[in-house]
Amino acid sequence: MRYYVDNKTGDVYVTEFVPGITEEEERTEETFNVKDYMDDSGVSDIGNVTAGASVLTGTWQSASMVEEDGAAQSEFYVQFTDKAINYGHLKDDEFVTDYSDEIVSFEELDNRGYRVLAKNSNGVQYTYQTCETDANIMEYYGTWDEAEFADAYSGSASIFRQ
Repeated sequence: MRYYVDNKTGDVYVTEFVPGITEEEERTEETFNVKDYMDDSGVSDIGNVTAGASVLTGTWQSASMVEEDGAAQSEFYVQFTDKAINYGHLKDDEFVTDYSDEIVSFEELDNRGYRVLAKNSNGVQYTYQTCETDANIMEYYGTWDEAEFADAYSGSASIFRQ
């Protein structure tokens, strides 16, 4: 079975090919609109979007900064939910949310990690993507456009799982 989605309207139609029964891919009568499965923010409630928090569990943190006394602290801590990226700090070893950004898209990348497209309250768009060599590192790109990743990478805004 294949699903064909019109990116502009959200309309979907389905085709199927059954070896030995049909000679080629044939359109079925099944149709739907993917927008029927999205909330008001445009975030899907189907597929990998809702699975996002379950695969990115735990508390993540930015690279450590070394204080004058030699102690190392993260600049910020991060937790993923189904629809938000929560940024915060630790108080008595417990995560406390300072602010949240909206997750617009969550995508699995051919068994090599995940890509999360997010935007903040000012509309700034950014991407967290699993590092190709370490699943416990999410690299930060200040864009959604993969063609701009090389110029939009920020090591200091990238995060790693504790």
